[in-house]
Amino acid sequence: MNLKLVRIDDRFIHGQVAVAWTKFLDINQIIVANDEVANDEFQKTLMEMAKPPNVQVDILSISETIEKINADFFKNKNIILLVDSPGDILKMVNGGVDIKKVNIGGMRHKEGRKQITRTVALNNEDKETFKKLANLGIELELRAIPTDSKINFMKLLGG
Repeated sequence: MNLKLVRIDDRFIHGQVAVAWTKFLDINQIIVANDEVANDEFQKTLMEMAKPPNVQVDILSISETIEKINADFFKNKNIILLVDSPGDILKMVNGGVDIKKVNIGGMRHKEGRKQITRTVALNNEDKETFKKLANLGIELELRAIPTDSKINFMKLLGG
């Protein structure tokens, strides 16, 4: 298994992921790890429709994702792992998933969140979780598509 990209993006599979990242990284497997989406047949159908041809999509709960990755279920796959929050990344790391770098693509504005960049809005819990991830040695970058310049996400947060 080769985790080519671990990305926080609350839109999950959309143009940036389906076109730019999958081609750039030669992806043949997308994992959407989200408890809510894993239990919503309509959202699962939409994700399947949005995937690029010749790319397998698995939509799993966080615990199922941890189990399958740790069991090497995705052997010989080039993978994009998509989640919608830094908390889900921390759960995976605490569950034994080896994550060295996280790409922050988009976290839309919701009540209680403050806009940090054009595409990212965070609440205090999100900020604290990003700090925990950084303290674990995980590189955090902000970048929409592969040709964009990498931006050190912790510098945006003042850390």
